[in-house]
Amino acid sequence: MNRNEKRLLLRAILKLMTAVALIVSAAVLVSGLFGGGGERASTRLRVALGELAPGELRRIEWAGRPLLLLHRDAAMLAALRDPAQSAGLRDADGDWSEQPEGLPAETRSRQPEYFVALAVGSDLGCALRWLPAGGEFRGRPWPGGFADTCRGSRYDLAGRVFDDQQAQRNLQVPDYRIDGGALLFGE
Repeated sequence: MNRNEKRLLLRAILKLMTAVALIVSAAVLVSGLFGGGGERASTRLRVALGELAPGELRRIEWAGRPLLLLHRDAAMLAALRDPAQSAGLRDADGDWSEQPEGLPAETRSRQPEYFVALAVGSDLGCALRWLPAGGEFRGRPWPGGFADTCRGSRYDLAGRVFDDQQAQRNLQVPDYRIDGGALLFGE
């Protein structure tokens, strides 16, 4: 094999390797953007509501995202209905909220007793911590709610941010439905 033949062979191999790399890269990109049927099936989640006691907060993971599930008790629901407790919320009506259509502004949930939200703050994406009822906030009794672990922005029992906090938006509520005594995600 002479020098020109070797050069031609090497160029053909290089072009073939480039074509294979482009095809593999395109397949990975398309799979990541549109997902496959198997991936969609694995993002479904069912949580039995009977497993949550009134007043209980549970953290779960769905589709790689942390979620909060709160079974609000009678006192929590009363606090959400109290105009004094909801005064000073930045977006009380949910005009700028990321949430499914048709949720009542007061509870931001499909059923008043159950609140679901992403378990991260709305400004920096920091983890949330539960602040149970007790103590004071803004000169009023604190009925319970959430605070992010970075800058301490506070959210009420419906994930609505107060107006003098670093966060500008309410907590994000993912799309879910309630059927047969269970919360269903990804269906």
